[in-house]
Amino acid sequence: ELDFTLTDASNILGGIFAAIYLLEEVILRLLSSFVIEVGNWGWHSIYIAYTIVAVSSAAGMLTVTNYPFTAEEIRKNEIASPFQKATATIRLLINDPKMKYMVPLNAMFGLTAAFVTSFVSGEVLRIALNDVKSIHVGFLTAITSAVAALCSLIFGLLGKKIGVSNGSILLIGCTASFLVAFVFLVRPKLEKWTTGLLVVVYCLQGIGRATFESTLKSEFAILFSNEKEGAFGNISFQFGIVSMIGFLLTTGVHCSSPTSPYCVEYENGTRHNMLAFEIIIMIMAALGALGHWRGRALYKQEMGRSGTGFERLGGDAEMV
Repeated sequence: ELDFTLTDASNILGGIFAAIYLLEEVILRLLSSFVIEVGNWGWHSIYIAYTIVAVSSAAGMLTVTNYPFTAEEIRKNEIASPFQKATATIRLLINDPKMKYMVPLNAMFGLTAAFVTSFVSGEVLRIALNDVKSIHVGFLTAITSAVAALCSLIFGLLGKKIGVSNGSILLIGCTASFLVAFVFLVRPKLEKWTTGLLVVVYCLQGIGRATFESTLKSEFAILFSNEKEGAFGNISFQFGIVSMIGFLLTTGVHCSSPTSPYCVEYENGTRHNMLAFEIIIMIMAALGALGHWRGRALYKQEMGRSGTGFERLGGDAEMV
């Protein structure tokens, strides 16, 4: 028998997967800074190299072992029609009351990712570090991936070793994402930013990224164990939609007053106000923490009504 609950297994395996995935991301992000500085590559050449890596990764999926379905999975596949499978994501979003409370978490991570990628990496580094060639982008974003990889392993082990709940870890992620926006709210003059402060921002983003890549996904696997395809489909769907909105917010809010400290002049000469974006991220961080608490409460009620008060794997049990 295995001394692991379902929660333990989900957390540890999710952490290991996220750590491997993020460490590979560290290498690719460092590669861009290295080849620009040492090899004098242009971004066109870097994009070609990344495309080759992406195509090779897709081809490598052909070698992945295809394990047989369990009896329960076979039964579900026989019952479910092609239409039901295709609409699992939307149906779960509409019909499961827990899912709507998880939306702010995905929204928070999507907005924060768009904020750091498009605003911090795209504009703040240029202004604060005079980095017109984006040399520092690869190095600093690699810090995010490295911190995320390390935290993914730590978060995955915390529940097993000292009993830290997924809710507590997600609260850490919400706090980190809140602080990413908050530091720019209280320090809007980008010219005064230093490399050290930017490293802190990218580290905070790494902590938030770790909770998204490992803890959040393992939590979805638990809360929506009867419809995992729809659950993970919702993560991608919600994150993608909100990320798109985030990128639009980066350039969509123009300055009403050019003298406002939150009015930033972009490289193309246009001016954009980032205050609204920062406030929205902080609001989503607060709603994300509250939403998960409510979603967990509904899950406990469901388990109570169904008479399943514990999760089991290999004979071990854990009250939820």
